[in-house]
Amino acid sequence: FLEALLEGANSHNLFTFFRDILNQIKRYHYFAMQVLGTNNQGHCNIDEQEMIMKLSLSKNSDDAVQFLDRYLLKSLQCVETAIDNPL
Repeated sequence: FLEALLEGANSHNLFTFFRDILNQIKRYHYFAMQVLGTNNQGHCNIDEQEMIMKLSLSKNSDDAVQFLDRYLLKSLQCVETAIDNPL
């Protein structure tokens, strides 16, 4: 969903940059799941992604950006926790 959202921004550089970031997040989410287990709160939250989608569709870009920032920060924190607590 996030890739489709960014693609709609009509900015090739922005889309490419965030697509690379999102691909890295997916890889690290998988790694974190192996280390922390699937019940960890830092994992991909469907409710957050749904909120980003709804805010974007309603053209509420300020709130959508805040939720996207929070999602990316939680992803980073989840990865940091997994790295600090190896198998």
